[in-house]
Amino acid sequence: MELVPHSFEAGRRGKPDEHDANIAHLVGQVLLTHDADARFDLDVTGRYRDGKPLIRIGGEVSEHVRTAEVARAAAEAVRAYHAAFYDEEPMIEFEWTPQEATLSQNGEAGDSGHCIGVATTASPTREPLERYLALRIRNRIDELFLAGAVPGLKADGKVQVDTLYRGAKPVSIESVIVAAEHAEELALAELRETIATIINEETQPYGAPRHVVINGLGAWHTGGWRTDSGSRHAKAYRDGFATHGCNEDSLSGEDPSKPGPTGSYLARYLACRIIDEGLAEYARVHLRYTIGREDVGLHVVTLGTGKLPQQELEAFARSQTRGLRVKDAIRQFDLRNPALYARVVAASDHFHLDAPWNGHYRGNVRV
Repeated sequence: MELVPHSFEAGRRGKPDEHDANIAHLVGQVLLTHDADARFDLDVTGRYRDGKPLIRIGGEVSEHVRTAEVARAAAEAVRAYHAAFYDEEPMIEFEWTPQEATLSQNGEAGDSGHCIGVATTASPTREPLERYLALRIRNRIDELFLAGAVPGLKADGKVQVDTLYRGAKPVSIESVIVAAEHAEELALAELRETIATIINEETQPYGAPRHVVINGLGAWHTGGWRTDSGSRHAKAYRDGFATHGCNEDSLSGEDPSKPGPTGSYLARYLACRIIDEGLAEYARVHLRYTIGREDVGLHVVTLGTGKLPQQELEAFARSQTRGLRVKDAIRQFDLRNPALYARVVAASDHFHLDAPWNGHYRGNVRV
């Protein structure tokens, strides 16, 4: 059987793309706190203007929550979140526009979208192995930064894990590549040693990676918005399952009526149900939404690991939910609850956390 490469990149919480996406989701939390039926599709970018950080929060927002009171609450939440990663207090500009009238009034069939959810037995959290490891390593580096445990470690960076699969099973970790911003006071050798220890501890149960690269270009002293404005839209594949099949848009900063995030949560839940019931070792669930239509297309792929024929697995998946429509998933997972948005922001991920769409989450597994 042919070997297939899979890769996942986890942005650190201070990486501009990741930071912008989390801010967008945080503002979404504020909007839902003021009105559970708020509609929004937010766009966040950061940059420096006149030597000061500037956060632009744009996008489409339903008219009744585009108020000064809501903007003040959002700005306060964003400043508090930003302060955990960067010392300079940012200026914040809102450029909200009203959502297109037809879409804003559509509470039924919603928008179009092709959503993918993946689950596998390869990791304790049912994530593909490279995704699981990249986020574990990312989180441990961020924990050191947020705790101030490594003086000189800064907020920007990323972790990439590359694997080889034979069918549905990972057979090797090909490489772990880390970039971490740091102050001059933190020697590159010390940074590399600290991160190498984390990589060794996290990959040990799965086999040592063939290659490890930590700050391959040498010292990296300047990152964040000074070098990259970022965008929540920049790398949509990182919100989902990357090389296993990605969605067409980022999942962050959108209200639950959008099929992108909500359909992806439902697809992930159904994939987890197949795995948790022992019906396959790998499950990729596709959901297809068409604007103006109530019916939803469902397709299940197991890469040959299914214990039942494909049609029976798809029938099982349908039986595990109240329905496949976006409004069904909103009710099933209580997606208008702003506390779920807060949980995603805290995890800086949609599928590497204890959430109702992530199946029988292994609560004793540190993520």
